Amino acid sequence: MVESIFTYNLAAGIGEDLHRDLLKTMLTTLLHDKKIIEFRSQRNLMGSPSSKLSIYWEHATHWAAFIEMDEWQRLLRKLGPRTTDLKIELWTDAGFDSEIIRNLEEIDM
Repeated sequence: MVESIFTYNLAAGIGEDLHRDLLKTMLTTLLHDKKIIEFRSQRNLMGSPSSKLSIYWEHATHWAAFIEMDEWQRLLRKLGPRTTDLKIELWTDAGFDSEIIRNLEEIDM
């Protein structure tokens, strides 16, 4: 699985209502892509960046196809003036999960 992470701060003058409208637009765009597994929107309790969006894909090629879509390009142009410090990252599993860690703890006993 691949996770694309968007972190950003809202630009000056962008209130929660505008932010919510922006998230609705993004969600509508995301719903058109049937290869998306999951979508999450979060707020940072510690400050900056203030917002995080995570989109989960089965394969990185799905992400690559998505970012080429016209709808996505339009959304990015809309995000630009409404956000600052926009950062996009692509992550995948490191090979360690909780089951592996539990097994290691049992061996050490």
